[in-house]
Amino acid sequence: MTALRAALLAVMAILAAPIVAAAAAGAMAPVDAFLSLRFAAVPQAEFEDWMRREPGLVPGLAAHVLQGDERTAEYLLCNPCVVPANRPDPGGSVLRYRFAAWWMSMRGARLEVDGACGSACTILADVLATRGLACRGPHAELWFHAAKDADGTLSDIAYSPPIEAALAPLDEGFQILKGDALAEILPTC
Repeated sequence: MTALRAALLAVMAILAAPIVAAAAAGAMAPVDAFLSLRFAAVPQAEFEDWMRREPGLVPGLAAHVLQGDERTAEYLLCNPCVVPANRPDPGGSVLRYRFAAWWMSMRGARLEVDGACGSACTILADVLATRGLACRGPHAELWFHAAKDADGTLSDIAYSPPIEAALAPLDEGFQILKGDALAEILPTC
């Protein structure tokens, strides 16, 4: 996986070169500027529509994800992707997980949750579940909390109706869905 990741990172860096050059020239904001936008409150469909309208950003965002944490980079390469009981996914950047969800959807890659999937990982699980691309094992847990923007203010995340119905309003504390409560959201693998 490491050699494949390195090769993909090299290809993405080449593809992202025009974006990096444009950012350096001041012609467009660098990819990091997108992290400060309020993507948490944007429905996934709107995010994906934006990706379709701005295809030139895809290589740059992919390179950004690959240069980020190892876990979200794995989501760009695996099928099925697994969140095992012995290796929980605590989440991370909403933008990175939104991009991973879009990328996995485009590839038809499946997500198997059999451990704790928290924070931004829940966005990935939700998006893929609505497309029939996610399932749960016996140890699956989804850990939800309110997202914070770059300035620290709480931001609502647009989840699918089954998740919205299962959760109380989100705040800084975690709400955990597992067992029967999770059965309405993720089918058994």
